[in-house]
Amino acid sequence: MTIPAKQLKNGTMIPIVGLGTWELIGETCTNLVKLALDVGYRHIDTAQQYDNQECIKKAIEGFPREDLFIASKLQWDFLEPQLVEENCDRALKELGCEYLDLFNIHWPNKEKPLSKVVEKLLELKEKGKIKNVGTCNFTVHHLQDLLDDGLHVCQNQVEFHPYLCQNNLLEFCTKNEIAVTGYCPLAHGEVFTDPKLKRLSEKYNKPLSQICLRWLVQRGVIVIPKGDNKEQLQQNLQLFDFELSEEDVINIQSYNRGHRIVAPPIHEFDY
Repeated sequence: MTIPAKQLKNGTMIPIVGLGTWELIGETCTNLVKLALDVGYRHIDTAQQYDNQECIKKAIEGFPREDLFIASKLQWDFLEPQLVEENCDRALKELGCEYLDLFNIHWPNKEKPLSKVVEKLLELKEKGKIKNVGTCNFTVHHLQDLLDDGLHVCQNQVEFHPYLCQNNLLEFCTKNEIAVTGYCPLAHGEVFTDPKLKRLSEKYNKPLSQICLRWLVQRGVIVIPKGDNKEQLQQNLQLFDFELSEEDVINIQSYNRGHRIVAPPIHEFDY
């Protein structure tokens, strides 16, 4: 199947459903990525900290590179301008790619020269090593700091699910033409025990996972769920033959309680 795509600020098209690979390692990772490609995924999200890029390389070998959208991330401890290209080159080598479709700063650090790092990333874009520069886990204030310095990133990847509905961030990013990608869209499985979501699943006669993912897609959020098997992978793609009512979209937003699944000690969510 062909997955609908969203246009980034520079015109690049990114599939709005991708495969998240956090916590996938070794042969399991390779086999699952191969399976995902077989059922129609073309957007693969990884990071060096996931320790699985060489596993993904094995899965995508022989697949037409121009048909893939590969996103990786700049490690938190490489937030110095002179280290950026080294980190990018390592990602390219591990993935066996000549370029990345998207290279994100994985975590912000206000003590580091983030604007200089973004400038270096933009230089790598000019060199053809990356197609797009993005961020992960940046708040409105981090993004505004970049904009104040005349720098624009095309995407911000953040945790986004019914229990962490980041309305202000989404509104800011939309206004400034920054796409939002939601990770942990199923709250690491916590949604599956929610009676309210179960009722919506019954109402629409759709798996509960599709209800949550469709909610995000209708809000303009790119989603990168994981899947443990072929059935789950296929379900996560089957979001485009139904639509949630506006009332139900608003109701799901009301489930927000600011609940974060991912909040390592290095986070700056209070900025």
